[in-house]
Amino acid sequence: MQSSSFSKYSFDISPRRLKRSATRRQILDYANPFVIFTTGPTGSGKSGLVRKTLQLLYMSNKVPTYESFILDDLIENNDEYKQMIKTIIDKYECKKSTDPGSSCDIQNPNPDMIKDMNVAYWKIRGDKGYCGNPNESCDGLFNIQWRQAVIEGKNMVIETTGKVIPWWFIKDFHTLSGGRQYNIIFTYALASFDTLIERNINRAVQKFKEFIDDDRKAAPRLPDISKPAFKPATDTILKTLIALRNKCLRITKPGDIICGNDEQSPPQPTNLINSKGNYVLLIFDNEKRQSKLIYDSRNNDDRLMDNFEFISLLSRFRLNAENSHHGGGSGSGSGSGGRSLKKCRQRRCYQTYRRSRRNS
Repeated sequence: MQSSSFSKYSFDISPRRLKRSATRRQILDYANPFVIFTTGPTGSGKSGLVRKTLQLLYMSNKVPTYESFILDDLIENNDEYKQMIKTIIDKYECKKSTDPGSSCDIQNPNPDMIKDMNVAYWKIRGDKGYCGNPNESCDGLFNIQWRQAVIEGKNMVIETTGKVIPWWFIKDFHTLSGGRQYNIIFTYALASFDTLIERNINRAVQKFKEFIDDDRKAAPRLPDISKPAFKPATDTILKTLIALRNKCLRITKPGDIICGNDEQSPPQPTNLINSKGNYVLLIFDNEKRQSKLIYDSRNNDDRLMDNFEFISLLSRFRLNAENSHHGGGSGSGSGSGGRSLKKCRQRRCYQTYRRSRRNS
């Protein structure tokens, strides 16, 4: 019997469907601009993968320049946001101590402090007038900026968490690019659940200390990394990644809303993310300091990897497991995050199983 952690991500890969569910061969057009979506849970190390992605994709070509669009940078460097964070720092006496047990315990913050931080963040992000334009929110200004870059045909990097497939971005890339076929690259950074928790704590502590010492620096954020909140978020990111590869980047161009159907019936091919343009999916294991490429959709082996093999490849991170263990290894395969070797043979994923065991 298949473990529950896999059944929730299952797709039909019967022999009659395997051929028509094959991934589309990914070929970049170096004459056209690119957009890189750096994607992954908070703390996964997304920002460090841009250089590696470009070096990988442009090995025999000059690495091009690009513009980076990170919405949180607009907010964290906003003067009004900084002032709101200063008020929160005073309220919870963070200048006295951020150690465990204090009123400003960053490692185990009380719910009221998390709520105050989130209210500040979403007020600056969503309300008009806080990002230099009285008629636009920071969200709106962010959209204006990257859309203008598309019109000008610039290379771009956009950071997302990956909770949803950003088909509305891609739709605008097609409609605003003036006939250019953008190279659309999804670069995922993954790490085990426990590692994400540890990194988020360390980063929050460091950011609070830096801002308290020098308020000219970016103001900190305090994401809710409690298990009831953070576990569903990482689980959603994992399911979205599986849907992107196992559903959307398919020769058959499925009309699913998740892939950009835009709720039109019948589906309009121009709205689906795989209808035009060039797509590449890269996944990096960011568990350790030295990240490792574990998946490249341009590889010929990808066309031979079925849906269950791809799920097995991701299982080592245990982002959806009820009880994660530090290090994110795939374990013996009998736990909730993996499958036994016998089951793996039944699913034709012996080679993937062997690779995951060697790399864990």
